Amino acid sequence: MQRIEEAHRPGKHQQRGVGAEERSGVDQVDISGSQFTGSAVQQIDSEPGAGYKVTNIRIHGCTIDGTVSTDYALTCSGQSSSNKGSNWDIHNCAITGPVIVVWCDNVRLYGNAITNHTTKSGIEIWRNSTGVTVDRNVIHENETATAGLAGIYLAGTTQDELTFPE
Repeated sequence: MQRIEEAHRPGKHQQRGVGAEERSGVDQVDISGSQFTGSAVQQIDSEPGAGYKVTNIRIHGCTIDGTVSTDYALTCSGQSSSNKGSNWDIHNCAITGPVIVVWCDNVRLYGNAITNHTTKSGIEIWRNSTGVTVDRNVIHENETATAGLAGIYLAGTTQDELTFPE
């Protein structure tokens, strides 16, 4: 297992705080007690390319601060509906900015404090993601000019792709 503990990425920069690049996959990473701030894009980003996956990721006790960005603070992603990421566990984090789960299965978001200042929803679950659990999070939407903004937004590309676990 790869570990990132007590990392600090401050300052204004155009790069991601932690990223899984499109030409690689990542498996079994534990990120704990770390701070990611100041990135103009995502603070923690997973966008694997064709044939690659991001799986078994645990993020806990972190500050993920996307205040300077209008993009997602955290992405839990796969590459497509046939090449999905899986097994993300995000808990006890302070997150400023939205979180997206897209083409990713078995994701647990729990015990987080999410403050969202963007025109996106606090947590967005998209495109054939299954087994997603959202539990005991506090979501505060600061954006008041956008009508219909939800704390949690669920959307599939077809009716069959939006699945609720029993």
